[in-house]
Amino acid sequence: MERRLSPTRIAQAAVCPHFFYLEEFGDHSKRLQPTAGQQLDWERGREFEAGVVRSLEGVQEPKWDGRDFQQGLKATVALMEAGIPWIHSGVLAGSGVAGIPDLLRRDPGHSRFGDFSYAPVEIKGHKKVQKKDILQVSAYARILDEVLGEPCRKAGVWLNTGEVALVDVAKGRASLMAVLKQIEAIRGRKGGTEPIWCGACPACPWIAHCKQEWKRLGHLSLLPGGGRGTVEKLGAIGIRTVPDLAKSDPKLVAGRVKMAKPTVMGLWHHARARMEGRPLPVRKAKFPVGLPIVFYDIETFGGETFLHGLIRVDGSNREERFFFADTLAEAGEAWRGFLEFIARDKESVIYCWADYERGCAEKSWAKFGGDEKAYEALMRRLTDQCAWTKKHFAFP
Repeated sequence: MERRLSPTRIAQAAVCPHFFYLEEFGDHSKRLQPTAGQQLDWERGREFEAGVVRSLEGVQEPKWDGRDFQQGLKATVALMEAGIPWIHSGVLAGSGVAGIPDLLRRDPGHSRFGDFSYAPVEIKGHKKVQKKDILQVSAYARILDEVLGEPCRKAGVWLNTGEVALVDVAKGRASLMAVLKQIEAIRGRKGGTEPIWCGACPACPWIAHCKQEWKRLGHLSLLPGGGRGTVEKLGAIGIRTVPDLAKSDPKLVAGRVKMAKPTVMGLWHHARARMEGRPLPVRKAKFPVGLPIVFYDIETFGGETFLHGLIRVDGSNREERFFFADTLAEAGEAWRGFLEFIARDKESVIYCWADYERGCAEKSWAKFGGDEKAYEALMRRLTDQCAWTKKHFAFP
């Protein structure tokens, strides 16, 4: 039987060809099960999609058994022939590709159905159109060419802002053909792939497998910033592993590759730290002396901060405090209580890990107000400990 690709799988292959290789030929017993967090994200995505669909007028869904794509395609074509304004979870199949676009939108134009056409629209839970979104809708548009009897020239991505962003199908198809060619080479064992760190790695079911490969190979993806661009640029001058980089002269490397000197120095420091198995200082660190130090962390729900957690250290004294809202209606009270605690110290250093707390504090201030001097002190003293640590140390 012909193995049909899905537009989703094509988009995933564009982001990481090695993911596609492992899905085709890898040992699936090594795939990780979805985490509770991933399942929650998927559930939120489904809820967002359901909300979008409920907001549409004249939306219908084809009736099929969920297995026979030809049956599903036939039911979808029947809805197109009837000129249904919106088709949710329609079925498209053809040219070795089959899938279920979130929406098919009736647009002005011309097709074999009459003086109208259809465009694929994918519903996404992010704010901006991503490369994989363009490939996905372009793949659906390619199948629609056969269904409509005319080129499908329009496609869209429904963002979580409510905007339906238009996609240049012509440009998307050029990228699509390149990805399909690469997929054909992978399937035919004519093109090798390499496990390289990318933004999709944290949620990838193959991440544990790839980490083992990185360790076995001493791969550059073990380093912060060891993504495709770094791997390809350093590989072009013969630096393919962490030991290779650690033994190199970073100034010479920076001169030979199109990378900024600070970037190369950062990679080199981390390579040395990994080889020595210990953190290495990369610049002199100044630590606060004679001041109370507060470690600050929050918890949020639905964009509302319901917990402000603190550990305050002053010399040998250590104090744990929290300001908790039992209900979201009490979030303002928890926020103002937290500010009052901060105001106790004339001066202090307040550490958060990454700078998420700063944005949430700004939202809480705008919504709930409070002691203005305490708020100004909080924002002045708040220090991103993650950024500070990265700036001063390289880690193994």
